[in-house]
Amino acid sequence: MHRTRDGHEYYVFVGGGLEENESPETAVVREAVEETTLTVKPLRLLYENDGIDNQHQYYYLCEIISGEAKLNPAGEEFGFQNETNTYKPVWVDIAELHNLPVLPVEIRDRLVEDIRNNKI
Repeated sequence: MHRTRDGHEYYVFVGGGLEENESPETAVVREAVEETTLTVKPLRLLYENDGIDNQHQYYYLCEIISGEAKLNPAGEEFGFQNETNTYKPVWVDIAELHNLPVLPVEIRDRLVEDIRNNKI
């Protein structure tokens, strides 16, 4: 997700918090639809990380089942947009990933290294 927020430009992975009694795999599917309209199938867990406020985060490799990568008009991100705060689902060239301001940086760097070493 390409973001601008108060003059800062960066990228984040699609995601969000777990709802009550929700598995990480179910959350991945729900968040993808809510944020991008994409229906995905989680293939495998790639990384775990403690993020902001020590919220445990899961990063999955997913297969796209259907949909088009666009901001979901029914999602909360759509309503949060204004002149200083934007969300835009984008595809990036994987070869350029290391040059982009992707957050969290440590997950970006692990992903770049795993792709470079053919682990993904």
